[in-house]
Amino acid sequence: MKNNAFTIVELMIVLIIMGILMGLTVGGAMKILQEAKKGQAEADIGALESAVSRYERDIGSYPPDSANGLWYYLEDDRSGDPTGWEGPYIDFDDGRTSDNNYEDPWDNNYQYDCTSVTRHNLDFVDIWTTVPSTGDTIGNW
Repeated sequence: MKNNAFTIVELMIVLIIMGILMGLTVGGAMKILQEAKKGQAEADIGALESAVSRYERDIGSYPPDSANGLWYYLEDDRSGDPTGWEGPYIDFDDGRTSDNNYEDPWDNNYQYDCTSVTRHNLDFVDIWTTVPSTGDTIGNW
């Protein structure tokens, strides 16, 4: 008499193959998600650069490095109504602001430096973030 059922070994092999395929798919999806976040960070930094340039054109100086954060100077005119302020210069509608700063796709604040002598852009400001999983820096230099 012929038995047409699968053996436990055959079922285990199929489950192992399915697990490997799922692992490859999820790993690939995570890599794509990470690349998308990097692309979003690059676009955000470009938008912040543009906003800082427009602010500097109107005010005559870059927004200061301060605990107030860039949002304070670029979006919300609470800087004492300086002469020439024509903002808001940027509008992050998606709620990615925290503590008066702009948040990157990993929910960390973008970093900003306009005064350090060790910055990368001596004729402009540095705006950057760090990818948490790799430690890579994404910046405007």
